[in-house]
Amino acid sequence: MSLLTGASGHLDRVVRASFQQRVLRGVAGVAAAGFPVLVGIAGGSAHPWGGAFLVLLAVGLVLMPDSGFPLAWMSAATLLWVASMPDALEASVLVAAGDLVVVHLACTIAAYGPPELTVPAGLVRLWLARAALMVSVTALLLLATRFFGVLDVPASAVVFSTGLCLVAAWALVLLPRLVTRDGAPDS
Repeated sequence: MSLLTGASGHLDRVVRASFQQRVLRGVAGVAAAGFPVLVGIAGGSAHPWGGAFLVLLAVGLVLMPDSGFPLAWMSAATLLWVASMPDALEASVLVAAGDLVVVHLACTIAAYGPPELTVPAGLVRLWLARAALMVSVTALLLLATRFFGVLDVPASAVVFSTGLCLVAAWALVLLPRLVTRDGAPDS
């Protein structure tokens, strides 16, 4: 009986939610439930149990975007992608990464406050800009991987270590800008 009471409480939160929150939860749910379809379109092998599990987690993240369901869904979606996709880095990786960003962004904004809250437009624009930055970095990394694949650079610890150092330096430069609201460092 308590399971039904808990579920009805979460449904009540969805009903009381503002229009913006309902749209965000709907976008997160559609993107999350559509991920197994993306795996199939990209040429991945079918994992019906994995896809069904992702859809169940999608229902959970729609009802409770401020819980651990989004993280569980992200982890399960990544595992499904890795387990079912061939080794090649294709453009479908960028589409899957975009889907992951959409789910993350919608859940983050939906979890920003109580369901009745309408998140200010400035904050939504800030999160959209951050998401666009992450998708563009993902696209650049995909292009760089393709470029180095064409060059047939030998796999070596020096090349790999240099690449990791460059990514770490880039992250350290951008981290303060991503963490603050206006892009200016905190004083």
